[in-house]
Formats: sequence, C-alpha cells, structure tokens
Amino acid sequence: MRRVLGGAVVFSFLMAVAPANADGSRIEAFAGYYFAEETDDDISFGGRYGWDSGNGWGLLASYEAFEVDGPGYGIAREVETEIQQVEVSWVAYPGGSGGGFDLFTGVGAAIVDVDHGVADAVVDLDDTVVSVHAGAGYRFDLGDVVYLRPEVRLRGYDVGDETLDVTASIAIGFDFGGN
Repeated sequence: MRRVLGGAVVFSFLMAVAPANADGSRIEAFAGYYFAEETDDDISFGGRYGWDSGNGWGLLASYEAFEVDGPGYGIAREVETEIQQVEVSWVAYPGGSGGGFDLFTGVGAAIVDVDHGVADAVVDLDDTVVSVHAGAGYRFDLGDVVYLRPEVRLRGYDVGDETLDVTASIAIGFDFGGN
C-alpha cells in the first residue's frame, strides 16, 4: 500500500510540473516487470517527466517503486524487499526528436530496504545508494498527444555486491508539444 501511495504522489507531482504549453515536455505513467538479481521478480510501477531539446537529445526524470516478499540473497524463506528510486537520464534520439527509437543513460538514488524478518537476520539492508542505468525505448504514437513507449533498463547499484537488475516496462505518455 505504501508504494501505491508513493507512486500516486509522484505521478501527481509530474502532472503538476508539466503544463500543457510547455514546449517539448512529456509525462509518462508506466508499469513493468522488475527482474531482480538477488530477490524474486515482480511488478514495478512509476512515472517519468521528460524534456526534448528538439536537437536529437533530451532529459528524463523518473521514479520507480518495486516491492516483493519471497526468497532472496540465498535465503529460502521470506525476504522483504522494497526499492524506490529516483533517476535522471540523458536521452539520445538517433533518428531525431519526436518519436521512434531512443537510448538513455544516467544516475540515480535508490532507497533500498531488505529485511529477512527473523532474529539475527542474515540480510538487513536499509540504505540510500547510488545507481547507474542505461537502456533503450521505442515510442509508438497513438495520435498527436498520446503514445506508448516500451523500454528496457539495466540498472546497477552500489550496495557492495555490484547488483545488476533489469526492468522491462511499458508506458503511456502524453506529449505537450515541441515534436
């Protein structure tokens, strides 16, 4: 429930900062499947705000939440995992701005909370860590304003074991001009 409320707050913020006349800006709401290296895989969700320069590049800010209870970190019993991340990406449009294929990379901060839930837990991590990411997406326009954008994002965390996770997501987006 906490991640649903957090996601609603972040998406509402993204809606508020994206005025309809902001040239080159866009917002996206997305759901994806989070492939975690150390824990069970599950659904993630979030929101993004982007700005396109009109010159083949842009910036993208995103929020993503992931929460799962299940085996992880080599432990067969329940491990509670919550990850909330805020990221900033530099986006390149090889075919030019305004749709189609994009490549992105950037940095972020992740609030990671992993608990084993028994006394003398083997795993107990509650920290804010740096993350780096890279990925690719493709924008399918459904009209002048609405589009779908699937993407794949590879993410690494600085948590001591150099964890690599992958998210495959699909976003519904709204473009506020400039393309």
